[in-house]
Amino acid sequence: MRRTCSWLAAIHGGIVNGCAAIVAVLILLTVFLVTADVAGRYFFSAPIGWVFELTEHILVCVPFLGMAWLVRHGGHVKIEIVVQMLPDQWRRRSEALAELLCALACLVAAIYALQTTLDHFSRGIVTYGIYPVPKFLLIAVVTFGLAMTAVEFVLRATETLRGEGEDA
Repeated sequence: MRRTCSWLAAIHGGIVNGCAAIVAVLILLTVFLVTADVAGRYFFSAPIGWVFELTEHILVCVPFLGMAWLVRHGGHVKIEIVVQMLPDQWRRRSEALAELLCALACLVAAIYALQTTLDHFSRGIVTYGIYPVPKFLLIAVVTFGLAMTAVEFVLRATETLRGEGEDA
């Protein structure tokens, strides 16, 4: 699939790939930390107290940092039974419309997440637990991921309309 050649799309692509690399590191970190925590708990009766809370935060970050990359590589679920029966021109238009609707949904959710991020920041809200973290940091990751995914859906829609998409 050929990507749009503007410098802005190139920067966006680099950020999306960087987020995917961060997701990979976070998943590996989770695997090692949970393994160490379980081993410490059962073999030495000494669990690592902060692992559970850290993995909770990682589980918020992973899907939202990885969403845009998943969209870029066509990894989201599609139900195409009716769409595949359409002529090529109409199929591309319906796929582009669906991608634009997804972009709109992500953008609306990102706006609400941004409002929540700012609200939590201004009120100094922290997470519950032994090691509280400012909650706005986690919601900021959600905001960022939704915004990046909205941009990726718009890029996919323009490529689909140009006939550059995977199935075109």
